[in-house]
Amino acid sequence: MNRTSMRAVAAFGGVLIAVILSGCGGGDLPKTADGKPDWHLMLNVDGVETKIPAHRLAVFLTDDEEYSEVFELDGPGLMLAGACPLESRVGYGEKWSNIFGKSYTIQATGGGDRGEPKNSVFTLPGGKTQNVKGGTLTFEKVTGKYTGQDGDMTIWGTIKIELEGSKTLEGTFCVNCMTWG
Repeated sequence: MNRTSMRAVAAFGGVLIAVILSGCGGGDLPKTADGKPDWHLMLNVDGVETKIPAHRLAVFLTDDEEYSEVFELDGPGLMLAGACPLESRVGYGEKWSNIFGKSYTIQATGGGDRGEPKNSVFTLPGGKTQNVKGGTLTFEKVTGKYTGQDGDMTIWGTIKIELEGSKTLEGTFCVNCMTWG
């Protein structure tokens, strides 16, 4: 391997390490400069890796085995809602491992209150909010010890968001996770 090739490999390796350390692909909970959790989506938007702030993934539980649990992933300018597959319930025991490797479908409308479903929307960088027509969340792991709004429980995975029109955004996420019910 010549010097130019070695430099290119070294440069690529450095960029790859920086992406891994700054994005949601790592294993530790990312933190802001003031030590607070840095939950977010890391999406490819028009060829640029873009960090989108997010708050949490809430799974709304049900006692009725006929009905699926539903979810909402929210943040500033972000609402993604849908129904969870019947066969992979988190349940009242908060068995997050039940959903590892599973994909949840993002729907145009859905979420926690079946009587008043929420519209799935995504605000693009620059402020243009668009309706979401579909997509998926695929779950990989959970880290942290404490659940709830002030907890550090974090769910990690990959995401695909299909916006109205023909734009599709793909990337990763690491967000607070909790159950309601």
